[in-house]
Amino acid sequence: MEDISVLKNLSAEVPLPDCDTLNRFYDKCVKVSPNESWRVTEFVEGFANDLLEAMRSMSDVEVGMVIEDFVVEGRISSLVVKMVDGGVNQNGCPCRTAAIGDDDMLCLLCCDNEKVKVVKVTDVLDSALCSKHTPYLAKTQFTKWFQRQISHKYEFELTFRNIDAPGALMVRFRSGKVITFDMAPVVKLKDTEAYFTISPSTPTTNNSLDTYWRLSLTTYEDHFLKYLANHLPENSCHIHCLGIVVFLHKKQTGLTGRSILTDHHFKTVLIHLLLSKEPSDWYPEHLASRLRDALHFLENSLQGRKLLHSFIGKPLVPSEIGLPAVFSDAEPVNLFRPLGVQNGSYTKTVKHSQEMLRNSSMLIHEYLPKPKECNGLDKTSTGIKC
Repeated sequence: MEDISVLKNLSAEVPLPDCDTLNRFYDKCVKVSPNESWRVTEFVEGFANDLLEAMRSMSDVEVGMVIEDFVVEGRISSLVVKMVDGGVNQNGCPCRTAAIGDDDMLCLLCCDNEKVKVVKVTDVLDSALCSKHTPYLAKTQFTKWFQRQISHKYEFELTFRNIDAPGALMVRFRSGKVITFDMAPVVKLKDTEAYFTISPSTPTTNNSLDTYWRLSLTTYEDHFLKYLANHLPENSCHIHCLGIVVFLHKKQTGLTGRSILTDHHFKTVLIHLLLSKEPSDWYPEHLASRLRDALHFLENSLQGRKLLHSFIGKPLVPSEIGLPAVFSDAEPVNLFRPLGVQNGSYTKTVKHSQEMLRNSSMLIHEYLPKPKECNGLDKTSTGIKC
């Protein structure tokens, strides 16, 4: 039996710093300076371009894969991969009625018992990238192929941070400076800005799970956040709120190990709050309240094992972001569904969340630079020189 005694309403009880402290913490510990952000972006884009050309020059006839282009999202550079051999299996699949061009070699929505097995290739059962004796593209094989493709020699040290993640890279320069970023391979869904990608947290020990890919609507989520810039108060606290939660999660992961929670779960929580609250709730002075709201929303979602995707099955999403109707009209998707069938993962994730709540104030004060101590007297009216 699962230990459910870990469930408590901690989000309302844990002490959080005041708004001024939180804003100072964000500026000092979370926010990346524009100059630093520009330098990192310039390097990542240049590196991605160089890598893209190197990968294109290689022969991929044996696996039937080519690299098309890359898109940059924050510090994540996604290389778009295309299958160039095989065909589309339209037998009993919704793609039979879709407008698919002759140059498309993948069916991305083939269904089997109401489960989506994406990236299906017919008549390629012996492909090096397919799951054994199946026509489905296997994430583990795909990861190995992608990592072989980017294993080149550069003037800096290039290593993989996570062997289970295709492109979780770390670059260490001779000066000792380190840059970490993700260069993730994705398969684009026809005529949309949605991608099928590989989630490092997805278990791949089971061959059947190895053929299930994660659908990413990150581009539309970013469109939504940019759209909000014209509707929220100046210096809105929503980005501060997300940045602080992600920071706390990262530090807690360093203390107690990984859980099923990812940055995307926190981004989803933020979007739900943005859709449910008034613009006036996001003034800078409301940061402490919104941070507690985000932690409370996450805690309630974990207790109910239900966190709905912020856009799938949401017909009221603003049309300005360009979300295709195939997503907004679909059935809602529960991002915490794996927690409903994996009791061990559920207990670990809840405990991780609660430890993050308990440690939040301590972590913020630990990493926040201390004020300079007074070191003597002066002749001012206060009598104190600092």
